[in-house]
Amino acid sequence: METEVEVSALAINVTIPKELQWSDTRDGKRFMLNTLNIRILPS
Repeated sequence: METEVEVSALAINVTIPKELQWSDTRDGKRFMLNTLNIRILPS
């Protein structure tokens, strides 16, 4: 019996090197951006 696998999305987590990290402020809170999550969805 063969089972078909359907991929509906793909996520890639990327660690940002220390020298390329930056800070941001949202809702009055400041934080360092040290990772990116890239989501690839079907178009």
